[in-house]
Amino acid sequence: MPVCGESEGGRVGGISGGVEYDFCAARERVMELTALYRRAGHTGDEAAQQVLRSLVDELEREIAAAHAAGSKIAVG
Repeated sequence: MPVCGESEGGRVGGISGGVEYDFCAARERVMELTALYRRAGHTGDEAAQQVLRSLVDELEREIAAAHAAGSKIAVG
């Protein structure tokens, strides 16, 4: 699997002229949200945990859909 920044999406208007999904940015965002989720768990903020878990789940579904679509959708 390419490291972020190495030929895995993120290009805008490439050879095909389309916009590719930025998997690197999406994975980084999942990591950021997961860190916030864990911090909320340590402080006992269950409401924040619920919101953060929903955001992570939504982003993971978006990543899976981008993979299934051949990475031809824009990051949202």
